[in-house]
Amino acid sequence: MTLLEDLRTKIKYYPLYGLLIHSLTRIGIMIRPFQVMSCCLKRYEKIKPAFQSSEYTIQFADTLDVDELVKFRKTPGGKKSILQQFAMGNRCLVARLENTIIAAIWCEFNRCSFAGYQFSLKKNEVNAYEIFVDPVFRGNSIAAILMNKLYHNLKMEDYDFCYHIAIQYNRPSQHFMEKLQIQVVDSGILLGLVNNFFFSKPVNSNRLNRMRALLNSGNNEGCLK
Repeated sequence: MTLLEDLRTKIKYYPLYGLLIHSLTRIGIMIRPFQVMSCCLKRYEKIKPAFQSSEYTIQFADTLDVDELVKFRKTPGGKKSILQQFAMGNRCLVARLENTIIAAIWCEFNRCSFAGYQFSLKKNEVNAYEIFVDPVFRGNSIAAILMNKLYHNLKMEDYDFCYHIAIQYNRPSQHFMEKLQIQVVDSGILLGLVNNFFFSKPVNSNRLNRMRALLNSGNNEGCLK
């Protein structure tokens, strides 16, 4: 990607303040305003993809796919990081086209975390993170198809809530999250220097617990209608 193409992409995907924050990252200053969102799987209705295709194969990856996952996306920490995620019990759902990974999303079942921000998950909750689609295939509804499959699988395994953490200035991410019929359950900001975050807004436990109480009482008001 040329410098001009990179600039056009950033202008397309980020508002002005997002571009400023992104620029600060280049000199080691990290600012990440974020929102914690939750989807009630009981009420979730499938996203209708703009494009329908039977060409994609969607399945969970395993440790045999580590090298392919490393090649697919330059993950910080590389192969070691991916193996650690599998060792922690995390799972990775991937979409393949002609046996090549073109999209992936990770799930964790013990905690919802984002750098220094984290809280423990209940047994009926899961956190979905790091959804990524190969830039060549963006705009083909692959993210929607992948998310529909993920939510379907989670519902079949008796999970009730799926959390997502989204950077607020990432327009595509915010727009996609809106399609998922989700609600904001917390928000915050991370600050740091050279990838070392030294400040994170504490979890709003009261807000999270109110939502959980609605679900545990059998009252679905905690889910979007």
